[in-house]
Amino acid sequence: MWIAYINTKPYVFLAGALLLAVCALGLRERSGWQWSRLQVVAVAELVFVAAFVVFWTELGPFVGQRVRAEHRLVWTIEAVVPGGEAVVELTFIEHPGRFLAIAAQELASHL
Repeated sequence: MWIAYINTKPYVFLAGALLLAVCALGLRERSGWQWSRLQVVAVAELVFVAAFVVFWTELGPFVGQRVRAEHRLVWTIEAVVPGGEAVVELTFIEHPGRFLAIAAQELASHL
């Protein structure tokens, strides 16, 4: 089995640029702007390229942001799974109904 990574950024960029050009031309026709079609498409594409560069490359405002969050957990050891390992369930106190289930005998014996 071959696992491949396909970089989809160029395809998303081209599809977004085409979609924005079509939408800008449609808006021009409906609104009655006096700009030429070339001017409308050029402005729309410049805005799209600027937004693409800022938000999807390494130049955006969110690059390097890190948030450290600590969550209180309650742990319970559930029944042993057929493989012989115990299941440890970690439940978030602030978020009822959210939990992590980990099948690990070493963790269960530590707790």
